[in-house]
Amino acid sequence: MSVNKKRKKEFLQAVVQNGNKANVTQIRSETGFSRNQIDYWFPRVVDDGLIEKEYDERDRRVATLTDKGRTAIQKGDFGRELLREEDTGGVDITLSRAEFENVVERIEKLENKTQAQREQIRDFQQNQNYLLITVGVIQLWIRTFKTILEGKYSIYSMIEQVADEALQGDDLPQTLKKYKKERYED
Repeated sequence: MSVNKKRKKEFLQAVVQNGNKANVTQIRSETGFSRNQIDYWFPRVVDDGLIEKEYDERDRRVATLTDKGRTAIQKGDFGRELLREEDTGGVDITLSRAEFENVVERIEKLENKTQAQREQIRDFQQNQNYLLITVGVIQLWIRTFKTILEGKYSIYSMIEQVADEALQGDDLPQTLKKYKKERYED
């Protein structure tokens, strides 16, 4: 955003924050502008048609937001965030039927894409759980065969006894802990 546009935005923001009508003191308070800056920017914002210049009962300049200024803000020329929802005054937006149908079509496409992505995430999560369990089973079998090969059990020992012993201890990898919980604790 250019410096000129930034300064105009600050000026307009001060007007909007004071109920769409602000005197010079209020604008200076909100923006931190000096008197010289106010004298410089006030006529430029008026010339752009964004505000109207009026005078209050004490003959002070007062800036009032114009329809053109409100429209410029709503279009995003100075940042839509300047107008809070309660400041919009129930402004209606008019769309042709074709524009409306285009908006509806885009929303439906976004909803469909979002649903498809949710389903993909769900599938990924299910696949991840399956893979974790599979890795856990593989690690269990590796520990079992390692125990058998180390000679702690004869080849004729029951595999279940070896598997149960392999699952004992606190040094289990995360995948084996998950497998143990699902297999023995559920």
